[in-house]
Amino acid sequence: MSAEKIIRKQGRELLQHNYVAALVGLLMISFVFVIYDTLTSVSSLLIMMTCEGMSDEVTDIIIYSVGLPVGIGAVYLCSPVFIGYERMYRRASVSGERFDPADLFYCFHKGRYGRALRLNLSLTVRMLVPALVASLPPVIYYILSVNVFEHFYDTPTYRLYMFILVICSVFLTVMWGFRYFAVYALYNDYDYMSVREIFAYNREVANSAGNKPVQLLLSFIPWLLLCIAVLPMLYVIPYLSASFATSCKWLTKAQFERNMRV
Repeated sequence: MSAEKIIRKQGRELLQHNYVAALVGLLMISFVFVIYDTLTSVSSLLIMMTCEGMSDEVTDIIIYSVGLPVGIGAVYLCSPVFIGYERMYRRASVSGERFDPADLFYCFHKGRYGRALRLNLSLTVRMLVPALVASLPPVIYYILSVNVFEHFYDTPTYRLYMFILVICSVFLTVMWGFRYFAVYALYNDYDYMSVREIFAYNREVANSAGNKPVQLLLSFIPWLLLCIAVLPMLYVIPYLSASFATSCKWLTKAQFERNMRV
């Protein structure tokens, strides 16, 4: 049995008596995106009402310069809930405890909230340039399709190529993001570490882990394809989260033991 199959088996066992709590946690973090969608929609509507009579170009500029940052800011202020989501899985995988949805709000207590925001800001900054670079092909393709190739924009062929480019862009961004797969786990394990120390320790874990996290993700491709039907996401995402929490447990433990031997 491959290492990925063993990890997935342990992930399923972790979910066996915790699925309801895992589903509650998933719905809670999904609510963050509901907040984003609601705020951007409401702010865009208010801007359009306020700017009635202005040109569409000016209105769009105001929406993107005012309305969009409002939604992004709200997501950032709520982002510590993602650390809490990881904590729920982390504690259960390490100690064998049952999932506790209260863990989602762990970082919202005094003394933890600011540190969690700093961690997420640092993670966002580290991901920003790779994400922008990965998004260049679809952006360039869109610009060329609109301004150079006549009668090509919005054709079925255009949409097919754009879909492929966007999928590749997301894939490359996710692959880069795996460099930081242990950041949240280390945050939850070591309250005394600074944000800089957490990223330094994460680098050690990532270097030792090699491509193991990526191999685990690739083993989930058939499951992820099921998510096209949306409803399977209610099982696949908790299953994926439990498996990665299990993998992270063994990888961080191995790095800790290596550090102790030095």
